[in-house]
Amino acid sequence: MESFLHSQIVLFGRITNSFENLKKVGSANITLGIVEVRFQALEKNWEKFEAQHDKLLARHWDALADFDYR
Repeated sequence: MESFLHSQIVLFGRITNSFENLKKVGSANITLGIVEVRFQALEKNWEKFEAQHDKLLARHWDALADFDYR
């Protein structure tokens, strides 16, 4: 369960920082291609986050009662 939680925290950070990381590219350097690649990465991270969330709840519902996760 700890590895799932750690992975969720890492994915949450990636998802949370995606817009800020895109802005770091600089407005002069942002292209449609860069936005599309970043958006695809965001979608992939979100899908993985949701899948792991479902697994965590299905397998460890009682153990998660001690966390703010639920």
